[in-house]
Amino acid sequence: MQKLIIVENPDHWRFNLYDAEVVSPAKYISTETYQQFKGLKVINLCKSYQYQSLGYYVSLLAEARKHKVLPGISTIQDLRFPSILREDFEDFDDLIQTSFKNEKRDKVEFDIYFGITQHENLNKLARQLFQYVQAPCLSAAFSKKNKWVLQSIKPLSLGEVPIEDRSLLRLAVETYLQRKRDLKPDKKKYDLAILVDPEDQNPPSAARTRIHIGR
Repeated sequence: MQKLIIVENPDHWRFNLYDAEVVSPAKYISTETYQQFKGLKVINLCKSYQYQSLGYYVSLLAEARKHKVLPGISTIQDLRFPSILREDFEDFDDLIQTSFKNEKRDKVEFDIYFGITQHENLNKLARQLFQYVQAPCLSAAFSKKNKWVLQSIKPLSLGEVPIEDRSLLRLAVETYLQRKRDLKPDKKKYDLAILVDPEDQNPPSAARTRIHIGR
């Protein structure tokens, strides 16, 4: 399977990977070969995945072309609603508490590259976070009051990767590209959200309908 890494400026990409081609978004979008090639593995490392950004469009186009893209549009959408993600991560509460059981601070921030982090004791948690939020580079923060909870998780751009982490990023990219199988996303707790105003005299859906949808 051909592999592509997409960055805004390929000249700034410092890693030589023998089995992956580094291209700009413009080249990926306009080159006819990529339009016709099915099953490409695409790593989208554009600096932003915000709606209507270049990074968003690359992932949207990749999915339309049936390419295997990271991150996918569903992941990009998930990152827009961090409060829902935080609630979903309650399913991993035991792992979170175990990961920080010897931590003296009340807040910990760390970066994740394709499921790998610099902190050996947090790698199991990092893999779980990547399994759940499948974006190439992530920045996660956990804090503790009564117990440890996920405070935030957001995408990390290449320009935000510390110099001391670049060798780890290269290792993480190579490891990911060598995977024989693609990651299967964990099932999210919520696939659909319905906003309800209990005082609305003419709600858009009946209570019975909402109960049925929630089953």
